Amino acid sequence: MAISDEQIKRIQDEIMATIDSENDLEALIQDTSRQVSAALSLGNKTSFNFQDKSYFVVAQMITLPKGQKAIRLVIANKLNYKISAGNYRPYTATVEYDKDYTYQENLLAAVKGFLSHITGRTRAEALN
Repeated sequence: MAISDEQIKRIQDEIMATIDSENDLEALIQDTSRQVSAALSLGNKTSFNFQDKSYFVVAQMITLPKGQKAIRLVIANKLNYKISAGNYRPYTATVEYDKDYTYQENLLAAVKGFLSHITGRTRAEALN
């Protein structure tokens, strides 16, 4: 059974729509990460909206047990925090500080990693 030109066109359109959607999401992650990391580099806390959800984030420089510097992020979904009556556990991430990059660049990588995680886009190389 041969595939008609119309079926081929429909399949191509579906593939292109999926690619466009993925590119839009990647652009949103990049843009939001830049804004949040810039705000965190000026102060240690900020709020942001992402995919119709509102978050509050706090960043802190810490020293790990073996003496390495790291950034700890605590990120809370504001709505879940409000309705949980004190039982909400925010996201926490500890990211080793890379001295080859600025504080803001390290924050950018950490925030982008979080946003990639919650959207299911975390890549294996981001986990190394």
